[in-house]
Amino acid sequence: MKRRLTDTQIKQAKPKDRPYKLTDGGGLYLEIKPNGGRFWRYRYRILGKENVFALGIYPDRSLAEARSDHEGARKLVRQGIHPSHHRQDERRRQALQAENTFRVIAEAWKDATSQKNQWSDSYLNQVERTLKLHAYPKLGDKPISSIKYAELEALLEHVYSKGDRKPARTVALLLRQWISAIFRFAVRKYGLENDPTGALRDEFSRPRVTHHPTLKKGEIRGFLEALEAYKGNTQTKIALKLLLLTFVRPGELRAAKWDEIDWQHKEWHIPKERMKMNKPHIVPLSTQSLDLLKELKKISGDGEYLFPKAFRKTADSAPYMHQGTLTRALQYMGIRLVSHGFRGTASTLLNEMNYNPDWIEAQLAHSKQDSVRASYNHAQWLPQRREMMQQWADFIDGLCAGSSVSPIKKSA
Repeated sequence: MKRRLTDTQIKQAKPKDRPYKLTDGGGLYLEIKPNGGRFWRYRYRILGKENVFALGIYPDRSLAEARSDHEGARKLVRQGIHPSHHRQDERRRQALQAENTFRVIAEAWKDATSQKNQWSDSYLNQVERTLKLHAYPKLGDKPISSIKYAELEALLEHVYSKGDRKPARTVALLLRQWISAIFRFAVRKYGLENDPTGALRDEFSRPRVTHHPTLKKGEIRGFLEALEAYKGNTQTKIALKLLLLTFVRPGELRAAKWDEIDWQHKEWHIPKERMKMNKPHIVPLSTQSLDLLKELKKISGDGEYLFPKAFRKTADSAPYMHQGTLTRALQYMGIRLVSHGFRGTASTLLNEMNYNPDWIEAQLAHSKQDSVRASYNHAQWLPQRREMMQQWADFIDGLCAGSSVSPIKKSA
């Protein structure tokens, strides 16, 4: 292609009353405005339609630079690509790389998804804690478009194999699930072109499900005797007793607030934000549970939480009892149990005593998939559950007293 312009011609060109052009060849020209402005332009055709592409301002873009840009634009035109469209895509890609780090997009995903799916506070805290602990230190400040499969695999492998423990493997699987969701979110909302997480789906196996150990009927008395002899914090002892009496999830108990206790109706109303299934839950309180709450009221009744954190809070910590407090107390007492095991204890024994399974499942706040049980609301079976909870507490008292315990009243 023959070139026509020289630097000398451009420098000597003077503005005129109307815009005019100095052509260079191949559609490249310099447009000179009456005010002295000089603009590089490239005129081309795609599908018979004429278009003009701006290549910059002279002297910011020299003749040599304009010709180089022109050659690149001509290659795109030969492929049927508009140079202006390509430039826009490139700018979006650069903006994505410069501003949209993994942390920025992960936070946007978390905010959008938690609102859409109405995550419970406990689940939201779990997602935030896992990302901050494992993902952000390695990936947080990297542009998400620059993250490769090998980096993700190395991160998950490190978490998965850490100590060869089941909890670590479970965390790795959850982290893989959330990272994949973050990349899919970036594809939908931020125009990310490549999602490297697809190949991760078959990388790690799910740990074999094992149920939490439970207390046998003959072990309940020994547990309560060990708890009575425990020299730890009184609030911890009350919490463990309440877990046995109410069999709520440990996180629901640890975060309980005083304004959730309805003394008049002898009920504990747990809001949906703290429930695993995101539905409000009513716990009928037995006389024994109320007595424990009255004792606890003397200790923490002037605050918001039943079990406030014993030590000064840090920026990232919850203001109530830590999740490990109850587990450590059980370990110290030599009890073969984790705090979640009280739910299995109650479920097993109540089913053995032929209580209506619907009552038990409702009190456990389990959501059934079949159409009949899925319809229950937080107050369904409440009269029956109220009677069951009082009889459960009386049954435990009978075991502890060592007396002959009458079988719990069976359901119709």
